[in-house]
Amino acid sequence: MLGFILLLIVAQVVICDSHTQELACRKYDIRALDFWRNGGEIGYINIRGNSGEYHHVFREINSAGEVWLHFGRQGQVDWNYINSISNLSPIILLQQRHIDAISDFHILDYAIDTDVDFYLQADDSINPSLLKVSRISDPATMFEIKMDRGGNHAHLTFAPGYFDRIRCTGASNSNTCGQLNKPPKDQNTDPIIIWEANFRPTDTDLGATAINSNGVYWHRNKFTWNGTKYIVKIKIEDQK
Repeated sequence: MLGFILLLIVAQVVICDSHTQELACRKYDIRALDFWRNGGEIGYINIRGNSGEYHHVFREINSAGEVWLHFGRQGQVDWNYINSISNLSPIILLQQRHIDAISDFHILDYAIDTDVDFYLQADDSINPSLLKVSRISDPATMFEIKMDRGGNHAHLTFAPGYFDRIRCTGASNSNTCGQLNKPPKDQNTDPIIIWEANFRPTDTDLGATAINSNGVYWHRNKFTWNGTKYIVKIKIEDQK
């Protein structure tokens, strides 16, 4: 029973730490928790990076002795946008302190643990939605992947079988892939992590347009962001 209670507490801690509004999570503020589960150790800890600075992180030591650090968000109940044209507040997946920590360790391996279905479209229209990302090889350097003008069903999605790469597709005469940090048509980005997703498909102040013969047709700019978690895991120590 004690083990079950501790497991519930840790699940709450991960969810709490992932929110940008941490004050709302104080009732779960038990970050010193560290315990054994299934032959491994998991919990929050202060750990020193290569720079000598300490970072407060969620650490997992699995039964093989590998040390993994977790960053991101999980337990999300409002990521349920499917073919939406809503203008959203930024979806912040990684805070600056997470990026600082990721950048301060030698990454032996990594994994993206997510169940998010992602899709972004512009069809002979301008969709000002964008992703803020960085390469796994250079996590501290953020850049934007912008949809902007899309010609003839330009789409951004996760690459098939990957959650660390974005693919751009479009009709045969679509020529907007390869622009504004989008990969060339039917190709993928380098491995990346997503800091933030900004969906503003109908924000005319940012230049959104979607016109057809009947006037405004905003579904040319639809997007999907549907899931419950986006966790970046990095391995910093190998098997002992």
